Amino acid sequence: MLDSNFRTHPSFKDGMNIYMMFVANEGRCPFWVTKWTSQAFLVTAVGDLKGEPPYYGNPVVSGELYSLFHNNERTDTLWKKEDRTISAGTFNWTWLEPVSGMTINGGAHPRPARRHL
Repeated sequence: MLDSNFRTHPSFKDGMNIYMMFVANEGRCPFWVTKWTSQAFLVTAVGDLKGEPPYYGNPVVSGELYSLFHNNERTDTLWKKEDRTISAGTFNWTWLEPVSGMTINGGAHPRPARRHL
């Protein structure tokens, strides 16, 4: 599980899509999400929202996929797996907040500044 690196954001409910999270975060990136048990996705960009909620015209969402596995072994550090775009319109995403001391690729990762709702 990602529990050692993240906690769920207390102001966001499960069942939001990434577009809704982006709007709720005042249109700011980056932010972390997951729908997997051993991976987290850092949303780094969301295309123009041109349409009605909750899908806003399905703009492209891109970012970085991280895994707790490195060289096929589980670690306590997130390792960058790949840059990719994702299907952001599904409602099974969970917003994550990094915890203090979280490490990525073996080094400390700063927590993005964010307004708490």
